[in-house]
Amino acid sequence: MQWLGETPPSAVSEPFRLVIERALGEGVPAPAAMVYLDKNGLWQDATSRLSLAERRACIAVALDDEDLVAAARWSIGGGVLLPPSLICVSAACRAADEASALPLWIGDPVAVSELGRSRDRLSVSLQPQRLWEAMVGLRGCLEALTALAVALEQPAVIGPGPALTLTGLNRAEIEKAWECLDGRPPWAGDVDLLVFGELNFGPAAGVETPGFESRKWPVAHWPSGRIVAEWSLDPSDLACPWGLEAPEGEALAAEAVSTRNDLGQTTTDIIRVEGIPSSDLDREGSPGAVVVEALAREADRSGQTLWIPGVSQGAGAIIRRWGLSVWVDGPVLTHSL
Repeated sequence: MQWLGETPPSAVSEPFRLVIERALGEGVPAPAAMVYLDKNGLWQDATSRLSLAERRACIAVALDDEDLVAAARWSIGGGVLLPPSLICVSAACRAADEASALPLWIGDPVAVSELGRSRDRLSVSLQPQRLWEAMVGLRGCLEALTALAVALEQPAVIGPGPALTLTGLNRAEIEKAWECLDGRPPWAGDVDLLVFGELNFGPAAGVETPGFESRKWPVAHWPSGRIVAEWSLDPSDLACPWGLEAPEGEALAAEAVSTRNDLGQTTTDIIRVEGIPSSDLDREGSPGAVVVEALAREADRSGQTLWIPGVSQGAGAIIRRWGLSVWVDGPVLTHSL
């Protein structure tokens, strides 16, 4: 098997080779390559030369969960925390194979050429930027814009920002597609969270979000399904845009974490998973799924409550297999409660 970037020392590569050979012998799909997340960052140089499809087909091998958060940001398909085990390596290989089948929306030459000739180009970005990053991470933003582009079925390119550039559509058509889009977070139905025509990276500049204060979404204890809290969105608070309260109306404090090291430094009992790992939880063995499971086990060991946001039906099934007590919100609650 090929290692991208730095080849790990033999104390890492040899045990991993034995485990992955056994996994492949049992019929799991082979990844395109392995990416050793070295501390010098050479893996990023190698990964940056790959397309999104090529990154999804790889598995990341990491010494700690902090590196796997970076792998999730780079959309690497599978993730393994060392030391390797047959179960974890097999799950990572399957996750990379599943990620390879996900729809892609890239700036292919035909779309770019057509956009270059068109005079009716329109750019759409998600704002406020820091709100979106806190809630779903950069990858979640890209996935939402990808889903919108696919739904509109028109030539489109996703570029820096990220921003979606389209042609052949007007603003009303895009807003209608956004309101009906399956791939956006449940709280993000308001078209006020879209900015047309220009990129604006200022904190909530020009964004009006009427009615957000009156909308609340349930948080359930998993796996019992009992509703334990509600959260509401405050787009003006870019550091902590969610407000959590008990059913009786008591305000609850929750801090966001993305690694076990973050969790160890928190001062509250309720810990919310940040957008980057939580947006990568739909496939068992993905970097995000490995990180969130590690967070859940650490929180369980330390007596803290882990709150996992934006959980889909697929992610809900993965969480149930952990056998741990956590809090969840998201689409899974509309189907499971």
